[in-house]
Amino acid sequence: MAVSPVAESSNGTYSDADGKDVELIGSGQYTPRPDEVEHRCTDPLWIFVFLVALAGLYFPISYGLQYGDLSKFFRGFDYKGRMCGRDVCDGYICGRYRYVCQRSGFGRDREHPICVYECPTTNLTAHLCYDLTTNASEEVLVPDEPTVEFNMHCLRPSSQRHPQMLTQDSFFRMLDKIGEVGGPGFIMDCVATVARGIVALVVGSLAAVATGFLYLIFLDACAGFLIHVSV
Repeated sequence: MAVSPVAESSNGTYSDADGKDVELIGSGQYTPRPDEVEHRCTDPLWIFVFLVALAGLYFPISYGLQYGDLSKFFRGFDYKGRMCGRDVCDGYICGRYRYVCQRSGFGRDREHPICVYECPTTNLTAHLCYDLTTNASEEVLVPDEPTVEFNMHCLRPSSQRHPQMLTQDSFFRMLDKIGEVGGPGFIMDCVATVARGIVALVVGSLAAVATGFLYLIFLDACAGFLIHVSV
């Protein structure tokens, strides 16, 4: 939209630099173009439809929270397909934590995780793990490795994973976590992390929105000054 100075004549009308009569739009000194139209809110009735749709979501969400079990998204499975903390393992409820065994000469056996009742913190304990030497259904007692519990999964401390690559620790930690808990589990871990920092995220979002509005107000109040200064 072109901007041109206007002047008020003696008879109360306004004219531009070429002497043509113009009409002021609001308080701005703008010459309207032939194809210019005044902008206004369109289809306001759809706002009501949107609010009705949001209200309709209340019922399935309420039903899911009341009768559903969101922990199914977080719980892991052992190599026999049993859900940790839910299914029965050897006559008892399986341990709630998913643990990946570590065998000397084989590394971490991510294809055959097990369910444990608590994450091991030392190598002085042991668990029955899949027998990699014979690839049979029998299990063998394997010494544990120190782990930390994260979202019902036993993960190695990051300092023990890649101590020689401290600058790339976060990247390798992400790759290890994807390999240990799987893609969906990793996504739910991210969701849990966001949930723990929800206060900081909300405050940051509100501060960003407020800063944006302040910037728009500044431009609205000082647009003319900025244009003249930049010319």
